[in-house]
Amino acid sequence: LHTFLTGLFAFLLLRSLKLGPPAALTGALVWMFCGLQTVWTEFQTPTAALCWLPAGLWTWQRFRLSGDGRWAVLGTGAAIAMALLAGHLHFAFYVILAIGLFGSWSAIADGRIARHLATLATAVLVGVMLSACTMMPVFEMSRMNFRGAHNDYASSIALKLPAENLYTLLLPNLFGNPRDYVALDASGAPTDGHSYWGKFDFIEYTAYLGIPALIFLVYGILDFGFWILDRRRRISNEPNGPSETFDANVRSVPANQKSKIKNQKSSAAFFIVLAAIGLLLALGAPLCALFFFGVPGYRQFNATARALCLFSFAGAMLSAFGLQAILDDCVNGLKRVWRFTAASVLSVTILGLVAFPGMGLVWQRLFTDQWFSYEFANLRHFLLFAAISAISLRLILRNPPAQIPPERKGAGRTTHHSPLATHLTAYLFPALAAADLLVWGVGFNPMTDPQMLGYPTETTRWLQRQGPTRVVSLETPGRGIKSFIAPNYNAVVHLREAQGADSLHTRQYHGLMESVVRSMNPRIATPFPDPNTIHYPSVDHQVFDMLNVGYVATQQQLDPKRFEKALDAELPVWRNPRAFGEAWCVTETELAIGPSEAAARLLGPPFDFHRKAIVTENIGSLDSASAPAVPALAAFTPHRLDFYVSAAGRQLLVTSEIAFPGWRVQIDGQNAPLITTNHILRGVVVPGGRHRISFRFEPASYRFGLFLTCVCLAGFSSRCAYRNGRPKPQ
Repeated sequence: LHTFLTGLFAFLLLRSLKLGPPAALTGALVWMFCGLQTVWTEFQTPTAALCWLPAGLWTWQRFRLSGDGRWAVLGTGAAIAMALLAGHLHFAFYVILAIGLFGSWSAIADGRIARHLATLATAVLVGVMLSACTMMPVFEMSRMNFRGAHNDYASSIALKLPAENLYTLLLPNLFGNPRDYVALDASGAPTDGHSYWGKFDFIEYTAYLGIPALIFLVYGILDFGFWILDRRRRISNEPNGPSETFDANVRSVPANQKSKIKNQKSSAAFFIVLAAIGLLLALGAPLCALFFFGVPGYRQFNATARALCLFSFAGAMLSAFGLQAILDDCVNGLKRVWRFTAASVLSVTILGLVAFPGMGLVWQRLFTDQWFSYEFANLRHFLLFAAISAISLRLILRNPPAQIPPERKGAGRTTHHSPLATHLTAYLFPALAAADLLVWGVGFNPMTDPQMLGYPTETTRWLQRQGPTRVVSLETPGRGIKSFIAPNYNAVVHLREAQGADSLHTRQYHGLMESVVRSMNPRIATPFPDPNTIHYPSVDHQVFDMLNVGYVATQQQLDPKRFEKALDAELPVWRNPRAFGEAWCVTETELAIGPSEAAARLLGPPFDFHRKAIVTENIGSLDSASAPAVPALAAFTPHRLDFYVSAAGRQLLVTSEIAFPGWRVQIDGQNAPLITTNHILRGVVVPGGRHRISFRFEPASYRFGLFLTCVCLAGFSSRCAYRNGRPKPQ
């Protein structure tokens, strides 16, 4: 659905920019099926955010054409909100950046700077307010998540696009393709074959637009460049301004086409600039410093190569402008169409032919027996579509569509149908551009059974029946990802874990667990090489008991004196009898000065956490003479925890849940102060007697964000009601 919608919005955008149907369809198809869209579809949220990039530009262009501010405020604002709600802030940032640049560009081009910029600011504000119920908690989390911000500029551009990867615009599989495994060994691991061997990651560095699209793109840039030179020459040679002719050595362009051509060239100029910005950001050029030092929050983004989304989108749009220029030049009889076409085809072909052997001089493995045939197949794909593109272009150049005679346009009215729209030859080009991308991309995201997302196994079914106890899965050395339950998968099958869920665990929690791993293995260099997936070497530390890690799923053989075998399935499960449970009460506390001292004591000598807790604030004296109460769990959901406690005296209830902003606690319906206990856990002081303790997750950021969203929706509704309720003028 996102693929279809983003193509539809791109088509509408190009049509609103006065491009003919064949060119608009070409740009839409290139954007729908370009390499970046194909590879990122696997992760859902990037393509869900990028879906709304052409929508935001289209609604803004409708505002420019109609003057109706609702297109900008409501339409563009809604596109921004949808991009933010998609769940990937990095790509949403680029969507908003593109919309902001387009709005600013149009403000200058239309000569309405004050109005356009004010409308643009309102649209962005509306988009932020519409998504505030989600974005306010996200912004709050961004200040405390483990990723934090890059402290230095160099680390922020570490994952930039390598310059040699620019050749993949011509030969996308030059460094291999992760779909092209030759075989799997007995354990299911891919054997040596045609996998990706380039730097970092194939998905992050993919920006293939297709050979036909590249040829059209080159033609469009050449056409724009010579159009600028022609205008400057005519202006300098003609005291009264440029004449009605487009070029001195070609047929005259009618006066009514002059404005249309100028608007098209202005739009093409914007996409040329946008493509350059995206490519410079992706390559880690000094332009990145402007965002690093000048844009709040940008320091948290990783992989600046993701700015390729701007290059890919702008490149797809430029391919449409290039094709439109080819078709227009054919209609107008411009002599240079032959030169530009030959230059475009030859430049792309020569670069493609040089890419494979040129890179082979740097990486000798490309000339090995295994890789030579693979690269030759890649080169064959390139040559095939370059040849078909050249033949198709020659076909339309030899048989150009003729202009519609004036007598066929109808008396007293004008036609809005381009003569090119009725020429079937022109529709070869969108089909050709889509075919190239589909042939290359087929198989990258194969169809799978949706049940595979949460495929039940004997291990997961058994663990789901064990209640809210936490699970840790240990990887077996040498057996890879199939030997354990990946942390992010726990959420899919509703298992509670202590390994962190991507960027949702706090910096304080992440730092403590890194220290725990170091204490278990002091010689380890980096506790978590990939922080998105935290791997523990073992769960022998007392912190895991305190976190209520009751089960360990692993193929490793654990110490039977420490753990009990609970399930012998495809992934054996061991029970940890020392797990503390969901909550417990203590009658003594130790006061630590700040979180760092609390963490140090937590990692120090063995500590009787069953009777004593570490706190960083003075909570008064507890009844140390009384026996610790045993809390009874009454309710346990992601947003609510209820316990019954019968305490002989004043005690501290400690839960195995992480201290996280937004949690509130009540004792018998009355608010009570929430206390951070043992550095990362939350607790509450319980008076003597029987009480019901209720923890609720009610973050102020969500409530405030929901208020802003409701205010924005109420404003929309009242505006629509007022406009529809006004009497029509007689």
